[in-house]
Amino acid sequence: MRRIVLCLSVALAVGCSAPTSPTATPSMGPRSGTWVGTLDDTSNGQGTLRVSLQETLAGGTGLLSGSWSATFADASRNASGEVSGGVAGALVQLTLRRTVPVVCPNPGPNTTIYGSFLALDLTVVSTTISGPYLYQGCTTTAGGTLQLTRQ
Repeated sequence: MRRIVLCLSVALAVGCSAPTSPTATPSMGPRSGTWVGTLDDTSNGQGTLRVSLQETLAGGTGLLSGSWSATFADASRNASGEVSGGVAGALVQLTLRRTVPVVCPNPGPNTTIYGSFLALDLTVVSTTISGPYLYQGCTTTAGGTLQLTRQ
């Protein structure tokens, strides 16, 4: 009798448990990795840009995060920071934020402008990300082109 009760208890416990559904785990996207290349800037000259990206794919959307660093012949123009953005087809939209923001002169009462980020719309072709960019600084506009290759 004790055996029957034990078997029935085990059968009920196993049979009555709530079914579990598989959870969608975000996967790494094809743009994840380290990208290095040239930066030809109208204000800072030629330099090297290094971007480490992590692309998370969830629900058909590619979200990008990571870090970046730019080096120039004039080391006072070097910068680094965080990357965020997304992917839409062959278009990569990135925002590069500086670790140490540039505080622009106060343009008016209760207003502070930070020249601390650069928004880019770039094209991805295979292992290359490239395109022109425009950056509005405190008092000037800079632009240029960049071309990055996956390492």
